[in-house]
Amino acid sequence: MGNLARTEPTTWPIVSEPLSFSTLMSLRTCPRRWAYSRARFEPGGHFDDKGRIQERASWSAIRGRAVHKTLERLLDIHQQNGGPAAGSWALLQFWKRHLPQGGVPAVVAAALDEELALIERSSRNRTIMQWLKQCAARNIGDLVAAANSKLNLALKAVSSPRGLASKPLATRRELREGSHAEAVVEAELGGSSRLRLWRGTIDVASIAANRIVLVDYKGGDEDPSHREQLELYALLYAKDALVNPAGRRAAELMLAYDRGRTIVWPAPDATQLALIENRTSDEIEHLIKLAESSPPAAQPSIDACGFCSARALCSAYWNEPVAGEGAYFDLELRDCYEAALLMGFEAA
Repeated sequence: MGNLARTEPTTWPIVSEPLSFSTLMSLRTCPRRWAYSRARFEPGGHFDDKGRIQERASWSAIRGRAVHKTLERLLDIHQQNGGPAAGSWALLQFWKRHLPQGGVPAVVAAALDEELALIERSSRNRTIMQWLKQCAARNIGDLVAAANSKLNLALKAVSSPRGLASKPLATRRELREGSHAEAVVEAELGGSSRLRLWRGTIDVASIAANRIVLVDYKGGDEDPSHREQLELYALLYAKDALVNPAGRRAAELMLAYDRGRTIVWPAPDATQLALIENRTSDEIEHLIKLAESSPPAAQPSIDACGFCSARALCSAYWNEPVAGEGAYFDLELRDCYEAALLMGFEAA
């Protein structure tokens, strides 16, 4: 078994366009972590058959994807079958007729099964699969509640007989009056820096003649980055000449959390949007330079390293260990045979 900290990729990645908010957040956390997650290595061991590092799964990510997938399926059923508006007395009967046996819990369970089957393909996840399945079983009630609350909010957002488009458009085009789920917006942002193409997906864009509201669904606790993300989407919407040829700006932004919690605030005005564009563009240029340096810049921290699947490869992590509280620590074994004897194991 070799020293993983000395393992170098066959190729380092470059930051490609379109950029996204998740790319910005990943680069901001640690440029080297971003680079490792997209680099290519010799297949085998720590890496899959395509030479990509095998990521460790997290319950919070599985939970979020399962809720989002459930919401998509429920909206699709509602739209395809001409479902009634939120608050209608006929809505309950509609769901009884069109949901699969077992109702919303069955849809959530199916989404969870799909997510767990995908992550089980990675050998790094097999040791924690039992724990992940236990998490799924314990939390299915919370996931059903989260999906129901977000579904109710999405249906309430429908402000036009045109209804709610439950899936992204096959070809991007103007978003007319009505509410649109998974609205993809794109625009070139530059400000004081070079122009780069950005893309975002707005969970619900509710377009009315005199008012535009953008909604983003979030699980877990509130975080300042959630507001930052939605304001960036407001900027992309305002500058997207294809979906918004009139160049209208959103009037209101809404973050929708589990159990009906919402945060609503006025969308940025033209001056504020310009500041967001300049700040974001300048930051991404700085981060791209760090990510594309050789080697990419590392930013060890308790939060970043604790959830990083590549820390075994990172010389910055091993050379400058990050101290933290608790009983867990990482141990690098340079001579596995001698170390095994010292720890009381016998050679097979």
